[in-house]
Amino acid sequence: MRIRTKLLGIFLSAIVILVLLLSGFVTAYLRLSAADEEKIVRAEELARIKKTLKNYVDIAYETIASNYKAATDKKYIIKRYGKELINIVDIAYSQVEDNIRLAKEGKITKEEAQKRSINIVSKITYANGHGYVWINDMGKPYSKMIMHPKAPQLNGKILNSPKYKCALGNKTDLFKAFRDVCEKDGGGFVDYLWPKPGKSEPQPKLSYVKLVKEWNWVIGTGIYVDEAVLDVIEKSKQDIAKMRYDNSVGYFWINDTSRPFAKMVMHPIKPQLAGVILDSSKFNCAQGKNINLFNAMRDICLAKGAGYVNYRWDKVVNGKLMKNQPKISYVKLFKPLNWIIGTGVYIDSIDAVVAKKMETVRSQINTLNIIIVVVAAIIAVLLFIVFYILLTKILIRPLEQASSAAEDIAIGDLNNDFKWDSKDEIGDLSRSFQRMITQLKQKASLAESIAQGDLTKSVEIASDRDVLGLSFQKMVKKFLIIISKINDASTLIASDSTQVSAASSTLSDGASQQAAAIEEITSTMGEIAAKANENAENAKEANELSNAASVEAEVGTKQMQEMVDAMKDISESSNEISKIIKAIDDIAFQTNLLALNAAVEAARAGKYGKGFAVVAEEVRALAQRSSKAAHDTSELIEDSVKRVSNGMIVCDKSAESLKVISEKIDKNCDLVKKITEGSNEQAEGVKQIYAGLDQVDGVTQRNTANAEETAAAARQLSYQSDQLMALMTEFKIDAELVCLASATEAATPELIMDKVAKACSMVEREGAASLKKLSGQNSEFIFCGTYLWVQSHKGKMITHPIKPELNGKGIFEMQDSNGKKFFLEIDKVANRYGAGWVDYMWPKPGEKKVSRKISYAKATMCDGEPCVIACGVYDVSDEEIDRLCAMHGQQRLT
Repeated sequence: MRIRTKLLGIFLSAIVILVLLLSGFVTAYLRLSAADEEKIVRAEELARIKKTLKNYVDIAYETIASNYKAATDKKYIIKRYGKELINIVDIAYSQVEDNIRLAKEGKITKEEAQKRSINIVSKITYANGHGYVWINDMGKPYSKMIMHPKAPQLNGKILNSPKYKCALGNKTDLFKAFRDVCEKDGGGFVDYLWPKPGKSEPQPKLSYVKLVKEWNWVIGTGIYVDEAVLDVIEKSKQDIAKMRYDNSVGYFWINDTSRPFAKMVMHPIKPQLAGVILDSSKFNCAQGKNINLFNAMRDICLAKGAGYVNYRWDKVVNGKLMKNQPKISYVKLFKPLNWIIGTGVYIDSIDAVVAKKMETVRSQINTLNIIIVVVAAIIAVLLFIVFYILLTKILIRPLEQASSAAEDIAIGDLNNDFKWDSKDEIGDLSRSFQRMITQLKQKASLAESIAQGDLTKSVEIASDRDVLGLSFQKMVKKFLIIISKINDASTLIASDSTQVSAASSTLSDGASQQAAAIEEITSTMGEIAAKANENAENAKEANELSNAASVEAEVGTKQMQEMVDAMKDISESSNEISKIIKAIDDIAFQTNLLALNAAVEAARAGKYGKGFAVVAEEVRALAQRSSKAAHDTSELIEDSVKRVSNGMIVCDKSAESLKVISEKIDKNCDLVKKITEGSNEQAEGVKQIYAGLDQVDGVTQRNTANAEETAAAARQLSYQSDQLMALMTEFKIDAELVCLASATEAATPELIMDKVAKACSMVEREGAASLKKLSGQNSEFIFCGTYLWVQSHKGKMITHPIKPELNGKGIFEMQDSNGKKFFLEIDKVANRYGAGWVDYMWPKPGEKKVSRKISYAKATMCDGEPCVIACGVYDVSDEEIDRLCAMHGQQRLT
């Protein structure tokens, strides 16, 4: 039986049972839910009334809040009181100006002018004697009181009490604020809080101050601005009294939070209640518990800030009084004035609304019972038809398409794009097919890229169970390693083949030259034979000359002994000079070392050590010049000592030789005779050499032929190596991917720290020449899939083994995926703390997603220049890095 027949049978049976059950349950449910509907309608109507009341009270509240905010605004206060304060200070200022003028004209002394001014200003009062004018100076860090008419004990005192930290709303020192506004504009307004007689809390106050520049005085006066609040209270009362809603039936009242009974502040309908304490027994009608109505409103506002109060109150309908009708009010506390704003409505209308609604509901239930029975049968038939159509369209057809797609995939055809856009299991199956096809196409595309020699593409792994993906990943990793090794080998072969080719050419040329030389030697041997005959004649003459040389040798021996003694004296003096130069060189070395240490400490001190760093650098330069001069002088002295020593040796040898010469000249004659005999033997030997040269010439000819063949083979090898290099250009590889692929284990933070420390020691010891040891496939500093790089303190990359294109370029502006300038952060943590860790986001080689990378950096010196050696690794936990930082006292920037 097909799936379609099974599902249709099951659905038809279910429809019949469902229609029967639904008809019965719906009827029963509708009747039972009528009572619940009545409760819901009542609750909804009550909620609507409450929301309406809240909205109305919020409007009234915002009106009062707006008025109060305007009254407490500094601009408003200055507008309200500023002109009055300016006039008072200007009066005092004009009196002081008159005395300044008299002092300048020389009519009175400066001290008398100041005394007169203080006396006049102290007598200026206003506001029934409550207002006054004071004078303080512009002293720093704290001002001094010159004159205060209400607190003469302050005169001459430094105003540094903590109680003056009350200005500008941020606890600024009051007199500092006066001084600042005078320095900036010559005068101005300052707002602050100050205790007012009769008030428990500090009240807002506004002062105007003006600078007397000639005497460095500040003249000022102030006034309490609470009258502005009184104005807003009256305005708010009037505004709220005029507000109406619900066809002018609804209104708002205001009462306070007094205890034990609240007091009415404003009532628009019964103005006679204003100021009345609301303790009448008729107000005991709240919450159904005989609670005072306004006390209940006060308590809920103090507890929650706002709320609803239920109570009963008399109602007049069409001229008829109805006793104790249910009513609800919403009240809200305006805390700055301790006011409670409220309004209320009667809720007896809810019963009428509910009754009307329920009558409609019952009528609908009866009608619905009839309709359900008729419609249920029609729906059953329609549902069966619809189900049949939908079953075919939604289930059967996509399953058939899925089966066809699976067959195509089975035979390797990936062009069957089976799509079924739905959110059910069929849609899931379709999306699974699409993902499978996409994954297979990606693998095919990857295989095509590999076939074209591109090994830089990343291998996406769908899951840990992606056998094909894992196999591709292993294959690419293996290819990377093999191609990298072949690339390195081809480079070496190309280099070696070039050397072999050059050596072979040189060998061939040498063999040709050797053959030519042998011919020359054969010719020369003929000349040697002729010369041998002449040697006998010359030997006789040499005997006579030897006798004369014997006499001269004795004289030379005496003179040579005198020269030996002089050379000994020169040698001793040179040794003494050498010791002195050695001491100078040691002093220069110690000076240079001290200057270098001073430069390092100055660099750590940052900007505070710049001056000291310049001095240290000059001292170090002087020490280096002294050391160089001492070294050069030492070399010259040592060279002289060596020459003297050599001279002494030569003198000794010469003296000895002269002695030997003197002894052997006598034997010369005998030797000359023997030379004659030897010359005859030499002629015979020349004949034998002729025969040997013939044999050598044959061997040389064969060597020349072999050398030419070797040169040809070397040229062919060089050509083949060029072909291999050209073939390797077809493969595209990423150096960092090769580094990762070659890793047999993961790098650990401890290993990274050890490698960086070792590299720093090497660079400090060997200088810039050691940087090449950081690169190359066999470098011990390219390990476990990671590597070390060196950057300068000036913001340039010194050496990067994986990305040499960065070498010599500025790197401090380079950013990670989150915009962090991570190379700059690496420089900061290394040079500020000596060593530390830096987090940043960077694409992981072989993956498209960005991963978190953390690098360890350490400051060092390279040929006298500060630099940083760093190494990074992916996927290290925060806990591990925090543990290492705590263990080694390091810092971490995230």
